[in-house]
Amino acid sequence: MSIVPGPWAAASRWSGSLDLRPILQRLGETPFERASLSELAAAGLNAKRVAQVSAHEAIRSRCPWFPLGHPEYPKALMRLAKPPPVVWIQGERALLERKALAVVGSRRCTPYGRGIAAALGRGCAERQALLVSGGAHGVDTAAHRGAMDGRGPTLAVLAQGLERDPGGDSGALLARIRREGGVLLTERLPQEPATRWAFPRRNRLIAALAKATVVVEAGLRSGALYTAQAALELGQEVYAVPGRIDTPASQGSNALLLEGAIPLIRSAQVLSLVEPEHGLSQRLQAALPGSPAELSRRSRLPIRQVMALLSTWELTRQVRRLPSGHYELVP
Repeated sequence: MSIVPGPWAAASRWSGSLDLRPILQRLGETPFERASLSELAAAGLNAKRVAQVSAHEAIRSRCPWFPLGHPEYPKALMRLAKPPPVVWIQGERALLERKALAVVGSRRCTPYGRGIAAALGRGCAERQALLVSGGAHGVDTAAHRGAMDGRGPTLAVLAQGLERDPGGDSGALLARIRREGGVLLTERLPQEPATRWAFPRRNRLIAALAKATVVVEAGLRSGALYTAQAALELGQEVYAVPGRIDTPASQGSNALLLEGAIPLIRSAQVLSLVEPEHGLSQRLQAALPGSPAELSRRSRLPIRQVMALLSTWELTRQVRRLPSGHYELVP
């Protein structure tokens, strides 16, 4: 059991609406939780939030919590324009340093969507990459279970506090993630329930914690579309699984394809992004010699990854480019 000081407990409620980093910088060596109300105001905190700090009492937390500036605060979240002031993390925090893939989608998914999500989860497990999703019914649950069935790590980013039991299938899923060495993460106070507005806000964390985002199935109002938008704002790749045009569960994900999302037509497209570097190198080396297009086809790597590796190897004189445009290993 640990104590979350009142100022940090108050700040946790500003997540998504305030970037606290400039305030912390202006406070200098003065810890946020020890700053006087006048110091907080002078650092740029407005009167309403200063009053909230003054009124909020300290709370008890059974789960580890990490404020902005803490050495174990997830580095990936710092890429957000407004990173959460505080996060609670339960499980092996070292897993957050692994390459990660976000797989999201509708709660009301089809058997097709569940199968794709589970396969992506198992693919991450095979590569010992971290599967990130939201712990909800449908696509999220299938992805988490796929990763765990493959004996791989998974991370559920929640819209509720870690000390609340959602019960039912959701509670059983979270219990399994805990039991099998996964990670649970949230920006919500320990006893806070999930609320309607908390889900879209939570989805930006899912995007930030992953290298790329796959929307498996999503209706036109699905929260998965918020995750996709957050990933695009971070400059990350967004993939969408093409679905039937007469299925409501695919209307949102199909719309993403019209807006420029990458069609996911085989899992290798995205799983190569989270594959260990030595695995990518071995596959490409085995495909040499050949043109970039041929090498992409033989290695089953996206052309952009093939070109990036070839450029690096050419600079280090591991490969050479022939007049024909083909590449071969340097003897």
